[in-house]
Amino acid sequence: MSFSSYVGFLDGTDLEDLAVSEAFLKYGTVSTVAAGNLGSRPKHAHFDVSPGTNTSAVLKVSSVPDASLLSFLWRSDDQDEHVFLKPPSGNTIDLGAFSSLVGSSQVIETPNLFAYAFADESLRGMNNLLIQISEDDHNWTDGNWDVGITNPSGDTVAVDIYAWDGNWHFSDFAFMSHIDYSRTISAPGTADLAVTVANYNEGTSDIDSGSSRGPRIDGTKKITVAAPGASILAASSNIQSLWISRTGTSMATPHVAGLLALIRQASSGVTGWTDFTALTAGTGGPASDQPPPSHQSPPLDNWGYGLVDSVWAVRHVLDLPLVAGTTIEDWFGIEDVLSSPEDLAVDAGLDILNVKSHRAATEIGLAVTSRGNPDYSGANVLSIHLDWDENTATGRNGYEILVNVTSGVATVYEWEGVSYSPSSLSADWWSDNVTVFLRLDRSNPNKRGYVSVSTSNSTMSPIDQTGPTLLLNQWRPIVENLTVEISEDSFDVSIEVSDRDDMPANLSIAWSIIDGSLDLMDSGVSVGTNSTSFQYDVAMEDYDFIHSVLFNVSDADYWSILPPVMLSQTSTYLRIVSATLDSQVVRVGLFVTEHVTGEVVVEGYALAQAVYISFQTAGALPLNLSLAGTLGIYQIDISPAALAAGEYEVYAAAVSQSGASVELHMGTLQIVEDNSMVVILGAGIGALIILIYFAPRLRAGKRGDAMD
Repeated sequence: MSFSSYVGFLDGTDLEDLAVSEAFLKYGTVSTVAAGNLGSRPKHAHFDVSPGTNTSAVLKVSSVPDASLLSFLWRSDDQDEHVFLKPPSGNTIDLGAFSSLVGSSQVIETPNLFAYAFADESLRGMNNLLIQISEDDHNWTDGNWDVGITNPSGDTVAVDIYAWDGNWHFSDFAFMSHIDYSRTISAPGTADLAVTVANYNEGTSDIDSGSSRGPRIDGTKKITVAAPGASILAASSNIQSLWISRTGTSMATPHVAGLLALIRQASSGVTGWTDFTALTAGTGGPASDQPPPSHQSPPLDNWGYGLVDSVWAVRHVLDLPLVAGTTIEDWFGIEDVLSSPEDLAVDAGLDILNVKSHRAATEIGLAVTSRGNPDYSGANVLSIHLDWDENTATGRNGYEILVNVTSGVATVYEWEGVSYSPSSLSADWWSDNVTVFLRLDRSNPNKRGYVSVSTSNSTMSPIDQTGPTLLLNQWRPIVENLTVEISEDSFDVSIEVSDRDDMPANLSIAWSIIDGSLDLMDSGVSVGTNSTSFQYDVAMEDYDFIHSVLFNVSDADYWSILPPVMLSQTSTYLRIVSATLDSQVVRVGLFVTEHVTGEVVVEGYALAQAVYISFQTAGALPLNLSLAGTLGIYQIDISPAALAAGEYEVYAAAVSQSGASVELHMGTLQIVEDNSMVVILGAGIGALIILIYFAPRLRAGKRGDAMD
């Protein structure tokens, strides 16, 4: 995605943000999103306002076009702050206490400003006041304005203001003070589960100056990754020239989308978590503890986890069985851990050039490449020396494991205090042209270990030998799945991770529950495991703002902060299980008392902020009526007095706390005007009148007959 917006809360709760996160959680769809291009533009101001004071930024206004907007964003508990705008001349415009504006819109009509104002609060408690020019007759007087916030009381508030005039290059709307190039990520790059991409400039080997920076406005870690996005040859809309050079995060984003497609192809993942974390784990390649563009953990505000590395990201999910038949091509992208210069004085088959390693949790594979075809079917020997316990005091020269490949057999020996003895560890070997492959059990899977390689002939003296190297952490942990299920008053959260070269004993998983302000509500940690679960109890009626869960996954050398997952927007979703009407025909009329009745059953009802029934007919606005229920069962008992006679399509609908809605068609309802009771009543009244009128005469006639 390359569209950008600064209209909204920018805290992950805008509608496009929620759509991106829901697609991830529900369908395993990972969205790559441009970070934006305000990294060097004076379009964002940031300042703090202490209680009892006011603070403002200077905003330059110059013939602003339609669709220009000024967005104020801050967080507070009392919402007593006032947004004010002081024009170049004339009276200051005070919009009043935010608490009196929230949830409403108004027209600002003064000699210096004629615009719309919208005030709202996000699901995470972010206040937003948006001032927008959207019509030709709107006006914003040119000159320097002071725009800011008065904070009468309470805590100090951090204020972010965005000035937008339709393009990040335009200077019609620009700040002249309190300019801040961080927190400039645009929606939907602000989505919790978006892969937000920064623009890496290959010419400068750095993040392009125009690329937007994190963190997100609420402090959440963003950017996700960086990818090449400067001077990219892109398709042109000009038929005269089919290609054009462009620079921006929109150019970097497709690069990452293609990489995610490769990861999905290699992993066959369906949850999205494997794809997302393989991408971030692969950034920067295998190098560690180095400045960007190498892997960064935790992510940086400009680089994220680092520059994407397609090979290393795919390698994190691409299976490589350590069995006979694999070739050096199968090891593509795996770097050398050892190298040795050519020595033309020795046999080419015994002259080691390089050694690669591929480590799994309980075994290790080594690929030893020589200058010529090696022959270990006879007296020649390939020796692998391993120091699994990383203790130089054990073993010969510190190596307690020795593997010899000779006479066509790989034999493993272990140090027994004074000499090597045959080991119970197993090893296999095979060759592919000039490369010999070895698979060996790891005797101490909880240690990385040192390795060196040597060759010898019938003299048993080393012909070629590499120096020792520490087998560093090769693979970073990735997440297989993360689920959240909701019951009446709690969330059941579980996570499963994997790490190719680490046993569960080397892994740890920490979690925390945060509120909209990122304040810690609860936390825990599981050490020595690749999975964990916990239950978080919460009274939904006290759930003022959405809580989120954060995970921190570590393998001792690397740790990764996962993006927040809203606890009301999870793999168990708000769903209408059934919705039925007791009758498809309801009569209305004088003295007719039939009601529209039925039942709606909602799964995940604790997530719902409203459940209602909607009557829709052509040429009229729908009539929506709220329903009340218990334990997810909502009874329908509605008088049809507000419905005119006719045909209606009836829907049951539920709205979640995150603003998402679900609906289910219940059928067609006929409202029939039935005046039969009027006729019957009229006939009865007429009969009564007749009876009253003629009854005396009948009685008189009977008396007369009796007298005769």
